[in-house]
Amino acid sequence: MADGNSSQSGDSKHLSPMTVPRMFGDVPPFMAVDHTPNLASIAADAVVVGMPYDGIATFRGGATRRAPQEIRKYSLLFGGYNFDWDMDAWDHIRVTDAGDVDVLPGNSAESYARLERRIDEITAIGAVPLMIGGDHGVTYPAVKAVARAKGAPMGLLIFDTHLDLSE
Repeated sequence: MADGNSSQSGDSKHLSPMTVPRMFGDVPPFMAVDHTPNLASIAADAVVVGMPYDGIATFRGGATRRAPQEIRKYSLLFGGYNFDWDMDAWDHIRVTDAGDVDVLPGNSAESYARLERRIDEITAIGAVPLMIGGDHGVTYPAVKAVARAKGAPMGLLIFDTHLDLSE
């Protein structure tokens, strides 16, 4: 388990969802990597963190709040192995899942501050944060924390399920 990706180690070329340990309830870690809520003693290239918050969503709230758990569940369809390239990504990058930020419903300012602190922890160990979930409001505190740690220039990738970010 020290490699940060024990679920994918060995000679297995596929991921069996029934054998993946759960973080809580029926929620597995992203792509079956290790769940490591305490980042103090790990080495990772990237850390997945969920932000289950939709405090500024004005219509149909809930989807962005539940996004981290649903993304994690669907990520088990993939895992780190790529059949086309016959390559296991976990042989080349150390990824762990730190779980979700403990948000405070109804208090955007405190929830955003908690996210910033979590991103600070991730960048402090030299890892790239991969945030999943949350409404568009959570982007600013995450980028702010990364910019504070890394400076400019920096890049940002946003995967969105609809076209509200385009003209």
